[in-house]
Amino acid sequence: MKKNFFLQLTSVMLLLTLVACSSNEVKETKEVKVQEMVSFSKEKQNTLKVISDSPKVKVIVNAIRQAKKQKGIVDITDPQYRMDTDQDRYYLWFNENGSATIMNDKDKNTIFKIADAKNLEDVIK
Repeated sequence: MKKNFFLQLTSVMLLLTLVACSSNEVKETKEVKVQEMVSFSKEKQNTLKVISDSPKVKVIVNAIRQAKKQKGIVDITDPQYRMDTDQDRYYLWFNENGSATIMNDKDKNTIFKIADAKNLEDVIK
C-alpha cells in the first residue's frame, strides 16, 4: 500500500514539475531589460534597452502570457533579442508574418508562438 501511494505521489510531482517548466506564465514585473543578440551567448554591443514604462511593460507581459506552446522538437536559429524580467529570461524572434517566437531560458526545449506581435515589436524596437 505504501509503495503504491509513493509511486502515485512521485508521478504527480513529476507531472507538476514538467508543467511548471513548460509554462510561459510570467509574474508582474516592474521593468524589462531588452538586449539585441548575436547568438545565444553573445550580446550585440550597446543595445541594452531598459523598459520601465508601465504600459509598455504590460504589453510585454501580456504577450508572454498569451503565447501558445508549440509542439515538436526545437531547432531554432540564434535569437534576435533577449528579454529579462524580474524573474525570468526569454529569447525572442520576430517573424516576417507579424508573429513572434519566445523561449524561456529555463526550458530551451519548448517554444511559444505569439500570433500577433505588432505591439510587442513596437515596444521592443
